[in-house]
Amino acid sequence: MLIMPSDHFISDAKAFRANVQTAFEKAAAQNCFLTFGIPPDSPHTGYGYLEVTDKDASVSSIEKFTEKPSVQKAKSFLKAGNYYWNSGIFVWSCKTILSAFLDHQPKMYALLCEYPPWIPQKKKLF
Repeated sequence: MLIMPSDHFISDAKAFRANVQTAFEKAAAQNCFLTFGIPPDSPHTGYGYLEVTDKDASVSSIEKFTEKPSVQKAKSFLKAGNYYWNSGIFVWSCKTILSAFLDHQPKMYALLCEYPPWIPQKKKLF
Protein backbone atom coordinates (compact mmCIF):
# COMPACT_ATOMS: atom_id res chain seq x y z
CA MET A 1 0.00 0.00 0.00
CA LEU A 2 1.20 3.49 -0.85
CA ILE A 3 -0.28 6.19 1.38
CA MET A 4 0.45 9.78 0.48
CA PRO A 5 -0.94 13.29 0.66
CA SER A 6 -2.44 14.76 -2.48
CA ASP A 7 -0.59 18.07 -2.27
CA HIS A 8 3.03 17.06 -2.85
CA PHE A 9 5.03 18.29 -5.81
CA ILE A 10 7.16 15.46 -7.17
CA SER A 11 9.91 17.04 -9.27
CA ASP A 12 11.45 13.79 -10.51
CA ALA A 13 8.63 11.33 -11.23
CA LYS A 14 11.00 8.66 -12.57
CA ALA A 15 13.13 8.67 -9.39
CA PHE A 16 10.00 8.71 -7.24
CA ARG A 17 8.59 5.66 -9.07
CA ALA A 18 11.91 3.85 -8.55
CA ASN A 19 11.86 4.70 -4.83
CA VAL A 20 8.26 3.50 -4.54
CA GLN A 21 9.23 0.23 -6.24
CA THR A 22 12.13 -0.23 -3.81
CA ALA A 23 9.76 0.41 -0.90
CA PHE A 24 7.19 -2.05 -2.29
CA GLU A 25 9.86 -4.74 -2.56
CA LYS A 26 11.10 -4.11 0.98
CA ALA A 27 7.54 -4.08 2.38
CA ALA A 28 6.73 -7.34 0.58
CA ALA A 29 9.89 -9.05 1.82
CA GLN A 30 9.82 -7.85 5.43
CA ASN A 31 7.27 -7.06 8.09
CA CYS A 32 8.01 -3.33 8.17
CA PHE A 33 6.61 0.16 7.75
CA LEU A 34 8.41 2.59 5.45
CA THR A 35 8.26 6.35 5.18
CA PHE A 36 9.87 8.67 2.66
CA GLY A 37 12.22 11.37 3.89
CA ILE A 38 12.92 14.62 2.04
CA PRO A 39 16.41 16.09 2.28
CA PRO A 40 15.97 19.42 4.08
CA ASP A 41 17.20 22.56 2.36
CA SER A 42 16.47 24.92 5.24
CA PRO A 43 15.81 24.75 9.00
CA HIS A 44 12.03 24.63 8.53
CA THR A 45 10.04 24.48 11.77
CA GLY A 46 6.75 23.44 10.16
CA TYR A 47 7.84 19.87 9.36
CA GLY A 48 8.60 16.81 11.40
CA TYR A 49 12.15 15.45 11.13
CA LEU A 50 13.33 11.86 10.77
CA GLU A 51 16.74 10.97 12.18
CA VAL A 52 18.19 8.06 10.20
CA THR A 53 20.92 5.60 11.13
CA ASP A 54 22.57 5.35 7.70
CA LYS A 55 22.16 8.43 5.54
CA ASP A 56 23.77 6.81 2.49
CA ALA A 57 21.59 3.69 2.38
CA SER A 58 18.67 3.51 -0.06
CA VAL A 59 16.53 2.28 2.86
CA SER A 60 17.57 3.28 6.36
CA SER A 61 16.20 2.73 9.83
CA ILE A 62 14.68 5.67 11.63
CA GLU A 63 16.33 6.35 14.95
CA LYS A 64 14.00 9.10 16.09
CA PHE A 65 11.14 11.33 14.97
CA THR A 66 10.93 14.96 16.09
CA GLU A 67 7.73 16.91 15.44
CA LYS A 68 8.17 20.54 14.33
CA PRO A 69 11.35 21.52 16.19
CA SER A 70 12.49 24.99 17.17
CA VAL A 71 14.65 26.92 14.69
CA GLN A 72 17.74 26.20 16.77
CA LYS A 73 17.00 22.47 16.84
CA ALA A 74 16.21 22.44 13.09
CA LYS A 75 19.54 24.14 12.38
CA SER A 76 21.33 21.47 14.42
CA PHE A 77 19.52 18.78 12.40
CA LEU A 78 20.73 20.30 9.12
CA LYS A 79 24.27 20.53 10.46
CA ALA A 80 24.19 16.89 11.62
CA GLY A 81 23.34 15.75 8.09
CA ASN A 82 21.39 12.62 9.00
CA TYR A 83 17.92 14.17 9.26
CA TYR A 84 15.14 14.32 6.70
CA TRP A 85 11.82 16.08 6.61
CA ASN A 86 8.92 13.71 7.16
CA SER A 87 7.07 13.58 3.81
CA GLY A 88 3.89 11.92 5.06
CA ILE A 89 4.38 9.27 2.35
CA PHE A 90 4.23 5.72 3.67
CA VAL A 91 4.47 2.17 2.31
CA TRP A 92 3.52 -1.09 3.99
CA SER A 93 1.90 -4.37 3.10
CA CYS A 94 -1.72 -5.12 3.90
CA LYS A 95 -0.50 -8.06 5.98
CA THR A 96 1.74 -5.77 8.05
CA ILE A 97 -0.86 -3.09 8.75
CA LEU A 98 -3.58 -5.61 9.62
CA SER A 99 -1.20 -7.47 11.92
CA ALA A 100 -0.29 -4.18 13.64
CA PHE A 101 -3.97 -3.33 14.14
CA LEU A 102 -4.60 -6.78 15.59
CA ASP A 103 -1.64 -6.48 17.98
CA HIS A 104 -1.98 -2.82 19.00
CA GLN A 105 -5.56 -1.76 18.25
CA PRO A 106 -7.74 -4.87 18.51
CA LYS A 107 -10.97 -2.83 18.66
CA MET A 108 -10.03 -1.10 15.40
CA TYR A 109 -9.10 -4.47 13.91
CA ALA A 110 -12.54 -5.80 14.89
CA LEU A 111 -14.17 -2.87 13.08
CA LEU A 112 -12.06 -3.58 10.02
CA CYS A 113 -13.18 -7.20 10.14
CA GLU A 114 -16.82 -6.19 9.72
CA TYR A 115 -16.04 -5.33 6.10
CA PRO A 116 -14.84 -6.77 3.82
CA PRO A 117 -16.24 -10.14 4.85
CA TRP A 118 -13.16 -12.10 3.76
CA ILE A 119 -11.06 -10.96 6.76
CA PRO A 120 -11.31 -13.63 9.49
CA GLN A 121 -12.50 -12.37 12.85
CA LYS A 122 -10.99 -13.07 16.28
CA LYS A 123 -8.06 -14.85 14.73
CA LYS A 124 -4.51 -13.72 14.15
CA LEU A 125 -4.06 -13.60 10.40
CA PHE A 126 -0.29 -13.92 10.34
